[in-house]
Amino acid sequence: MGNNTMFSFFMKCSIVAIGFSLIILENQVRIHGFDTVVDKSLGLVTDAREKLGPVLGISGKGQIDMDAAEQNTAALSNVGSALQTQDHPLPLPVEGSPLPAALSQTTTLVVPPEKSFCDQEGSRAAGVVPGDILQLRYFEKSAVSFDQEKSSSIAEIVFERLDLSGTFTVGVEGSLSLPAVGHIDVLGLSLPCIEALVARTAFDRLRLNSAINANFIARPQISLQGAVRSPGTYAFTPSLTVERLLAQAGSTGHDDPASRMRRIELQARASELQRVAQGLSLVQQRLEASLANERNLDFRIANASGAQLGLAPQRIKTEQMVLEAEHDAIQSLREKEQAELSLLDLRIDSAERKLEVITRQHAYFSERVTFLDGLTEKGITTADTLVTAQIRQMDSEYALLEETQLVNQLKSQRTVLQRSFDVAAADLRKSKIDALRDLNASQDTIEGQIATVVAQLENTIIGTHGTVVTINRNGPDGTVQIEASPATELLPGDFVTVVAVADDSAPLELSRIRKNTARNAQELVSNEY
Repeated sequence: MGNNTMFSFFMKCSIVAIGFSLIILENQVRIHGFDTVVDKSLGLVTDAREKLGPVLGISGKGQIDMDAAEQNTAALSNVGSALQTQDHPLPLPVEGSPLPAALSQTTTLVVPPEKSFCDQEGSRAAGVVPGDILQLRYFEKSAVSFDQEKSSSIAEIVFERLDLSGTFTVGVEGSLSLPAVGHIDVLGLSLPCIEALVARTAFDRLRLNSAINANFIARPQISLQGAVRSPGTYAFTPSLTVERLLAQAGSTGHDDPASRMRRIELQARASELQRVAQGLSLVQQRLEASLANERNLDFRIANASGAQLGLAPQRIKTEQMVLEAEHDAIQSLREKEQAELSLLDLRIDSAERKLEVITRQHAYFSERVTFLDGLTEKGITTADTLVTAQIRQMDSEYALLEETQLVNQLKSQRTVLQRSFDVAAADLRKSKIDALRDLNASQDTIEGQIATVVAQLENTIIGTHGTVVTINRNGPDGTVQIEASPATELLPGDFVTVVAVADDSAPLELSRIRKNTARNAQELVSNEY
């Protein structure tokens, strides 16, 4: 009897354990990996043997004391029933339905502390901001005590609620959306405060005894723009100040070695862009001259030196040669067109004159047939003479039709040839206009690049005699602007703008760059030299 009871009990426990293990095993393997799950499982088996061994009558060598196990069968059956509801908190004791004498459930609902953690003062950077990604892990606690021979034994069970744990993003309103718990406002709160707040909310809404572990997975980056060498985004670190951020981004001082090197690079780039703009303008002059059927470039350009235009003399000579070759090719095409059209005109003229002769001949034979027909009726001439005249009339009519067809064919050939030449000329003109359009787009791009280089040069000329740093920061009431000092501590997601104040040595060089570079850029992308 005792063996059957123990066998039935172990079968029930095995079924419950297998079902519960399969539910959580998939998520555990996905999150922690197979090896980690195996290690944890071995640890849980060892812990269960140490805590439940005395209750089940299992010795340290794994032998079962059947008498001790039978005494606790009823109590362990209640434990198995409690484990079947593992997806939900253990049920609270209901008044009027006491537990068996051998088993007393000691799980008590302790209200988690909240105010003590949230009232502690700390760094503002440790507070949560919109865009933070947090990892929250719920650990539920349950305890069961057994009364065996008037000695109490307590087995505490702590397990993670994988259905509640996860990674969550703080919304723009500063709240977290948690499964089964709902929305919780966490803007500006520290991690210990969030742990206490989530534990208290889970207790209030789910009657869940849990310990919460909260960690930052990712925090919004800090954006930097303005008078720095390396604007962009920077990772947030605790105790990051404006001074440290500017040290990472680099100074833009007028006498800074890196600034001088940067200025030299920008000036070289400006000169390169100017030469590109000049070359594009030269190509534009060639295309416009070709469209106007001219053989030479503008006189001032053709006679200017390479040093004056910033181009190699061979470049100007090459464009002139290209224009001459295009002009000569077009002229040859037109001469060929005129020659072929003239030849067709001659053939048409000859065919038309021949057609006139044949027409008169046909008219003569037609009149003669009519005349001979009258003489034949009167018996003056023979029928053979009439037949001969009729044959000649038909021959002349056939020749008239053939020559008329030839004239029409020649005229049609001339029309087709003229149309083909017109289409070729239109296609050539269209290709040049398309090239000119693309060239204008390239000129606009180069002009924008030159303006950008000029602005960067102006930025390098401005000294670091003084800077004004402002911070745009998202808060509960929206975005606010803060005028910062070097010691101002930055928060995740801050947008920092640095404006430099020019010193007294900058205006002369800055004025020279604005006048020379900007003026040259505007002149060189136009058609006037």
